[in-house]
Amino acid sequence: MKIAKVVDHEAKELRRHTLGREEFERVHQPIMRAREDDRQPNGCWCYSVLHDAQQRPERLVAARDRTADFAAITPAEIQTLAERYLDPAACFRFLSGPPVKESARRR
Repeated sequence: MKIAKVVDHEAKELRRHTLGREEFERVHQPIMRAREDDRQPNGCWCYSVLHDAQQRPERLVAARDRTADFAAITPAEIQTLAERYLDPAACFRFLSGPPVKESARRR
């Protein structure tokens, strides 16, 4: 499958090359804006945070610290995680798609 090859290639590249600061910021800034936007609607607070706050008070702390946690991520941390978890030789691939017609299998 073509997508599996693309994913493998990108994983290898991320493991091999450290993200530059500019490249990191191009990805990081929209994520930070999205995290901030997520905090505004009441739905986020009602359903994600307050819904079961009595049983899971850690959700209040997580919601409060989420923006700071995302802001603290560094390119070096991304590199460390990529090296640890994106090894194509050690990954499990689950590919799903439409059934292959019998005539296509014989090729």
